[in-house]
Amino acid sequence: IFSRKGASGFSWASTADQVTAGISAAGLTAIVTGASSGIGAETARVLAARGAHVVMAVRNLAAAEAVRQAVLAETPGGSVEVMELDLSSLASVRNFAADFAATGLPLNILVNNAGVMATPFSLSKDGIEMQFATNHVGMHDYQQTPTCLMNRFYVPSYRTFILNSIVFSIFLQFGI
Repeated sequence: IFSRKGASGFSWASTADQVTAGISAAGLTAIVTGASSGIGAETARVLAARGAHVVMAVRNLAAAEAVRQAVLAETPGGSVEVMELDLSSLASVRNFAADFAATGLPLNILVNNAGVMATPFSLSKDGIEMQFATNHVGMHDYQQTPTCLMNRFYVPSYRTFILNSIVFSIFLQFGI
């Protein structure tokens, strides 16, 4: 069942390189949250390989810089930058929004990948439970900033992608 290809011709085993083969993202700007590891790093790599200018929005700048260097080594001439974003902090979200707006770049693709899971109970700087603050409130707050709103309504190619864990679907099926 898992090896069966869908109507798109792809299956769960298809790679990002296979799915995007022949697609050009030249001239597009993509923000990828949580791009310092895992799916975020892979998303940043493939978008850069397809010609997009990629903004890696991350908490861990050192880890992101290592990923950035690896992407650029694989994609000579790629355009990748690292910007600080801690989604658990509303001040950081607003600072990121202002810093991105100052670049003058359009926002064509927003990949909401960053998140935390099963963290011990703690509160964010804003007094919000940490997992909820990071996974929901911070990204919602960013999407309500003037820069994001303007791009959503005035950039024809604007797209938002929200990623989540398969664990979420288990909770939906069986309850928490």
